[in-house]
Amino acid sequence: MKIITNLKFKALAIAAILAFLGGCSSLVATKDSNIKVESAHFLPMPAGSATSMGTLVISNSGNTADQLLKATAGAAYPIEIHKFAYQAGSLKMVESDVITIPAKSSLELTAKGYHLLLVNPTQRVNAGNTIQVTLTFSNSGEIVIPFQVTEKKPLTKKEAMAEKEASEIVY
Repeated sequence: MKIITNLKFKALAIAAILAFLGGCSSLVATKDSNIKVESAHFLPMPAGSATSMGTLVISNSGNTADQLLKATAGAAYPIEIHKFAYQAGSLKMVESDVITIPAKSSLELTAKGYHLLLVNPTQRVNAGNTIQVTLTFSNSGEIVIPFQVTEKKPLTKKEAMAEKEASEIVY
């Protein structure tokens, strides 16, 4: 009986950990890369829209800056790098050639700054889908990242831990 109890406890503990981690995005990196990516997601395409915005957090643990040169996801999902910038006195979304990730820092790509944009995809971008995106960096090369399609941005590991701690506070 004691073995069954221990196995049940371990199974419950593993299930709890997986449920917690399911709320935060996976951290993706390659073995030899200084680049790590988390919270990668695209918003579902609204009815009548021909675009979908992608956001993510890129961390560079290296001693030199790295640059995101391009993002690709096959012919069905053409991707452009965009940012908001002032032009002629008004804020406009413009295509950007590269995004620099400084050494020993992180850069969050958001709706209000740099972001990825799926433009005229030939397949609908629906909630629940996953799109494999290849990010090409000047120093770190290519990294394939699964982008979830969700209404809400997935939590980073740090955000998930803070949310968990806040939920455990007794008032």
